[in-house]
Parts: sequence; structure tokens; C-alpha cells
Amino acid sequence: MENRRQHRRIDKNINLLYCITDVFPKKWDMSIAENISAGGVRFIVPSDLKLKDKIVQLRIQIPQLAPFILELEAMVVNVKLRFNVKQSDVRAKFINLSEINKERLSVLERMIG
Repeated sequence: MENRRQHRRIDKNINLLYCITDVFPKKWDMSIAENISAGGVRFIVPSDLKLKDKIVQLRIQIPQLAPFILELEAMVVNVKLRFNVKQSDVRAKFINLSEINKERLSVLERMIG
């Protein structure tokens, strides 16, 4: 099977905050990123959230890059119910990625990967 990945994935649980961009007032919720790459992230949400095709804002503080906090925007491309049916996996592709965040993700990949 051909590997279609453009970016190297880092499989490490990292805390993050997320909010749906088009919801007001903004409500930040906590989650866990199960993997991250320069192209996107997979994180966990309660299964009742309807996030497919939504844009989310993310705040990720990575201990290895402290005190930097990655503030990212991503388009949700897939939501899949987890085995326990109380949570879903969300796959999101980064959009409007700044050069500084590209560099920080690259540093993270070298440090952890």
C-alpha cells in the first residue's frame, strides 16, 4: 500500500483546547491530540458534537516548545465514532498555517519524532 502522507505524523498524546469558529460566544473545550503533523491533527471530542466540515480554532501548548502556544486554525475533514460510543475521533487539516507555526511543528517533529 502506498503511503499517501505528505507530513510525518507524531503519535503522542498532547493536551489541546478547541472551539468551533462560527459559534458565539466562543466556548473553549479541552481535548487530547492523539497525533499531530505539519498538515493536521487528530483529537478526541464528545460523540454528540457535529464537527464535520467545520472550522475549529486550536490552542496547543507543547512542553518541548514551552512557552510557545500553537494557535492554529483547522478544517474538520472526518469524524469517526470511537469504540466506546461516548467519544469521537476528529481529523482536521490545518488551514492558514503561519510560517512561525510551520517552523514550530517542524521543530516538534524533530524533537519528538
